[in-house]
Amino acid sequence: MKSSCKYITSHDSSSSSLSYRLTKQDKNYTEEIYEELNSQKMWTLSTGTIVEMKMTKLAEGCVYEHPCHSLILDTDDKTWGEYFTQEELEEIQAHKAKPLKPLPSELFEYLNNITQDEDIETMHESIARTYYSPKKNPSCYWAQKSLLDGLDLHMPDFFKSFIEHSKRDYLSRVWRLILTVFDSSVITARDKASSFESNRGRQIASVTNIGRKKSAKRPDHIFRYGSFELGISEAAKVSDENGDKDIKDSRIKAPKLMKDLMQKILENKPGLINTLRIPSIIMSGK
Repeated sequence: MKSSCKYITSHDSSSSSLSYRLTKQDKNYTEEIYEELNSQKMWTLSTGTIVEMKMTKLAEGCVYEHPCHSLILDTDDKTWGEYFTQEELEEIQAHKAKPLKPLPSELFEYLNNITQDEDIETMHESIARTYYSPKKNPSCYWAQKSLLDGLDLHMPDFFKSFIEHSKRDYLSRVWRLILTVFDSSVITARDKASSFESNRGRQIASVTNIGRKKSAKRPDHIFRYGSFELGISEAAKVSDENGDKDIKDSRIKAPKLMKDLMQKILENKPGLINTLRIPSIIMSGK
């Protein structure tokens, strides 16, 4: 929410638990955050519902930490279905939404013309047949190299030994394309380079503990332009989108880190408060 940049301080990043039980001090602090909001600037939806009042209601009823304690509202979080109608959630999601730019035409054409083949070596040979210059055609060069790198991993059956590989292995071998896509850009991508302080069909912990919280302080990748940190990415080894790691990264950790980035940028560029967007990429799978 744009009304404030306060939030409950992130806790121990080493914990694998999703559910941090709020202390009395946490609850008092959350109450202060919402009481400080200017009622004249609250967001009233077309239905007459006041967004901040609904957020206050959830925050007051929570036993465990939830993004609402950081004034964050994620419309994909199933918890909000108990406080807003589907139409209201769609209105919130569509508010000042900035559409993604389309792929470069040459990259779209390149990807659209790739023929899949069950034989890995045949597909590898087919993709490698055409040369793309990293300077003259960087987008197709990146796509071709990423595809070949991915096929290279299948040849020695890298993915069959799933349990043996660490998250760091996946970041360096599988998800490195997230770093290399910026090679020809003014934006730089770095591995764990942040200076931070801090599912479908399932709800993250709020009133009820889902089981196995504490928001970590550093993302796996950070995207920069000059001194500005613009976005983050998080990776997990699991492919189950309802898994604990996915929920933690996409619903709790990432939004708080994104808010940290936004706050830092707005301290230097306050005029961007209504237009600034912070991207986050959540990667998981085998």
